[in-house]
Amino acid sequence: MTINIMVVEDHPIVREGIVSYLNACDNMQVIAQVDTVTIMLTCIKELSPSAEPHKKHSGEDNNTQRKVDIVLLDLQLAEQSSLPYIKDLRDMGCRVLVLSSAHRYETLIQAVSAGAFCFISKSVMPDKLASIIHDAFHGKRYLSPEIKPEQDVRLALEQLTDKELQVLKMLASGLSNSDIAAELSINIKTVRFHSSNILTKLALNDRTQAAVLAWRQGLVR
Repeated sequence: MTINIMVVEDHPIVREGIVSYLNACDNMQVIAQVDTVTIMLTCIKELSPSAEPHKKHSGEDNNTQRKVDIVLLDLQLAEQSSLPYIKDLRDMGCRVLVLSSAHRYETLIQAVSAGAFCFISKSVMPDKLASIIHDAFHGKRYLSPEIKPEQDVRLALEQLTDKELQVLKMLASGLSNSDIAAELSINIKTVRFHSSNILTKLALNDRTQAAVLAWRQGLVR
């Protein structure tokens, strides 16, 4: 199955390099390349299977109208940050892979909280980028390993009880408190108690940070 990709990048030389490389990869096809948020959102809507025939944008190819599977999104475009639009893309059925030159852990957390499926440093090698896109299409997340929290998370994880570790894995898999309670045959108050202990022991602020930590440590796919 061919992976349909939209590349959103405002630097022409970078964008053209990414597009050329990905189009040369097996089972990958860049069906649109744009440089602004406005064009991105319009193009996504027009490329959806339910959209009416339309006039093509300059960056869109001549292939039959097809749904965008992956949006490779530069986090900081010249006109504005693309962060507020990640949720819109996700709601349109796209899997968002953020490209960023920012190496701050807080930025990674913000992007994942907004709905980004992967967070990729712009220092990534082309073959690794293609591998990340392939894996993301098949449901495997990627968060750049060089972007880390200050604390040693491995030591922090050793503080968790077996039950807390179990709850952490379920939380990172996207289960709600009620789902976790049903799965473990415990009440919601107990789930909340375990969740609170997890955040305290790992020095985290919320469930998103806990999920990111679990993904990074390979506790869930």
